[in-house]
Amino acid sequence: MKILKYFLIGFFVFSIVDGQEIKKDGESPKTFTYAEALEMLKARDAQWEGKLAKADSLIESQKVVISDCDAVVVKLEEQANLDTLMLVAQKKQIDLLKSREKANEQMIKLVEKKSVKNTPRKNPRYTIFFAAFFPYLLFDKSVIKNAIG
Repeated sequence: MKILKYFLIGFFVFSIVDGQEIKKDGESPKTFTYAEALEMLKARDAQWEGKLAKADSLIESQKVVISDCDAVVVKLEEQANLDTLMLVAQKKQIDLLKSREKANEQMIKLVEKKSVKNTPRKNPRYTIFFAAFFPYLLFDKSVIKNAIG
């Protein structure tokens, strides 16, 4: 078990040391000329400029997305306020209808409590006589009342 442990540690150390070497054309030169070092720095800078340009474009697109989201949030807040007002108005309307219903029920109870005078049914012979011989406009309620009793 110890052998395996030392083998793994040695393998990782060797792979880290081997990965640190710079290779040019398959060989690992020990020194670079000024032109080669400058060329490598320019290549690295070009890579970083490309990455920075991509990052800037991503930041700009995210700013656009954020501004769009802010506009949507403002519209949703306005809609929520409108919905709240509608709910309050509907609640008031429901309360008003409930109070009208209670008032109507009370009026019905009052009407039911009052005794309605039962008029006796008499023979309507005079009413038929008046209806046959007098025009409708001359036929007055008082005539009917007198005829019925």
